[in-house]
Amino acid sequence: MYYTFLMTTIKYNLQDYDFVGLSHRETKPRTRIRLLILAHLKDGKTQEQTAKSLKTSPSTVKLTYKRFKKYGISGLNDLPKTGANFKLPKDQHEEFKKYILERQKQREGGRLTGYEIRDIIKDKWNVNYSLAGVYRLLHYLELSWISSRSKHPKQDEEAQENFKKKLLS
Repeated sequence: MYYTFLMTTIKYNLQDYDFVGLSHRETKPRTRIRLLILAHLKDGKTQEQTAKSLKTSPSTVKLTYKRFKKYGISGLNDLPKTGANFKLPKDQHEEFKKYILERQKQREGGRLTGYEIRDIIKDKWNVNYSLAGVYRLLHYLELSWISSRSKHPKQDEEAQENFKKKLLS
């Protein structure tokens, strides 16, 4: 098989690579298995024998070989995973982020909880989220909701320092 790109024809051949050596340096387990699949095929094993030896499915062997022939070594890497789309439209993410940050500033202690944020999204944007979905959205928007223990608004730091001094005396 040939892969044509801008009038350049590239032929990816099993004999041109040391798949075992590449697999020793590979850190990603799935890519390592794919390299070993190609090493077995290079040694003359059939797709069925390769699948049995590596305890994988014949379709995995076939797909790996097909991807290598089409894209070369770079075709063995996993494709990026995007996950499910957010229920809150992306064009409203910045407005949501500003709204949440402003609401947090108005509080006199403690953080907005995931439950409160879920209710805010429901009331203001009419979108239903699970609690896990709320935290996924916050993470995506780079809003960390993990923090140290908050201070009570009526906390007396001088009294605390006097207490510590008495305790250490």
